[in-house]
Amino acid sequence: MADHQKEYDLTVVSSDSLIQNAIFAHGAKRMSARELFGRITFINQEIEEQLAHS
Repeated sequence: MADHQKEYDLTVVSSDSLIQNAIFAHGAKRMSARELFGRITFINQEIEEQLAHS
């Protein structure tokens, strides 16, 4: 992870608290599974709207 800290904006989704703490300690962002699901749902809705209007 340290090799890519400056190159990438990393976000990790995990329900494992040990993994969450380790990732957070290395500077990555954490996201809950619920938040990831919400984002995916929102993006899918936007894609469907775009396809409906094209």
